[in-house]
Amino acid sequence: LGGTDTVVRPMDVYEMEGEAAKSKSGSSRQTPDKKSAQSPGKKKARGQVVRSAAKDIEELTFKPIFGSMLTVWHRPKTQHIFHLKESGVTMLITCQADREHAQAVGKECKRLGLKWVHVPLGGANLNRLKNREDMAKVITGLDQAYHLLKDGKEKALLHCAAGIHRTGICTYTLLRCSGEAKTRGEAMECIKAIRLHTHDGVRDWRINLAEEILIPLLSEKLSIDAPKQELVEIKDRKILAKLKSLERRGRAMPPSRK
Repeated sequence: LGGTDTVVRPMDVYEMEGEAAKSKSGSSRQTPDKKSAQSPGKKKARGQVVRSAAKDIEELTFKPIFGSMLTVWHRPKTQHIFHLKESGVTMLITCQADREHAQAVGKECKRLGLKWVHVPLGGANLNRLKNREDMAKVITGLDQAYHLLKDGKEKALLHCAAGIHRTGICTYTLLRCSGEAKTRGEAMECIKAIRLHTHDGVRDWRINLAEEILIPLLSEKLSIDAPKQELVEIKDRKILAKLKSLERRGRAMPPSRK
């Protein structure tokens, strides 16, 4: 329950770290010819990375929402976004805060001609979801994603950092508000079919937060009747005690790590 949000570094920084390290170690003293030359081993390694990225994309599972298709994952790297486009993906939905360099994903999507929706959610916890200013921006993003999925025939990928907590509650909210999942159980089964890791990691108390906060707010924004609220009793005594304690004191859940 505790900890701080995972901060993802910009893609260009992440991917150039290796080159920077080489430069510091003395590679800058090499002649231009030597620097430009690549050994067969390096070429082979690069080819393996490309094949691995393509294989990762092939293993994604998509499920229908309106006339579109949706999958979920962890934050994709640059090479993944390229292969996502090659596989027919038309849109990415990024559920991360600005401080996590969400715009780096948007920049790459723009470069490749993909649609990009930003849902600036900093964590799947009571602290984030009770902040009215933050929620206004989050609901605006979910509203945009909802309409793009509804009005077109998109093939979309929704992600946060690890693809578990924020990914889980945002996907759940879209499934419930779209009517694609009539019940909590149907929504969770759909998430399970898409990505078991997300289904198992999101936890019931976070889905309760989606039921209590995200779904009513998005339904109001969409001017639709909110689905019948379905809350699950939290049986984990430690989590339940923490939630009740924080609620009584008017405090928020600590930031999520995922």
